Amino acid sequence: MDSSLLPTKHKKSGDDNMIPMINIVFLLLIFFMIAGQIQARSNSQIRLPVSDLGVKAEPDVVQLELDHNNRLTYNGDEIGPQELASRLGNTVAHQHRISLRADKSLSAIELDTVLQVVRQHGTANVTLISTELGAP
Repeated sequence: MDSSLLPTKHKKSGDDNMIPMINIVFLLLIFFMIAGQIQARSNSQIRLPVSDLGVKAEPDVVQLELDHNNRLTYNGDEIGPQELASRLGNTVAHQHRISLRADKSLSAIELDTVLQVVRQHGTANVTLISTELGAP
């Protein structure tokens, strides 16, 4: 009898046992990628200036962001300079801590328009957020 007509027995390889583990690792990877994105992110288009002081700022109640297109956000909401004045009038009376994340490509004149509104409301403490020297 010809042995080529009989069904051949396949040897089981050790790789068949790895498939369920690969599936679990893949699902865990997806889970942590999604879970890592839940936190609200600040504007990623803002390139912060570099500082070599190494001093960490305290968390501020009012967070302003000014990107390279002069778009201003107040605690994550996009606003204009006129609306900034009204919002600061409500908040700054009680809290005098404001942090400002401004793009490093902005000129001092563009930055001063926002700072003038802040000064008009009596805020003396504005923290300009930067990255550490040597940080990416």
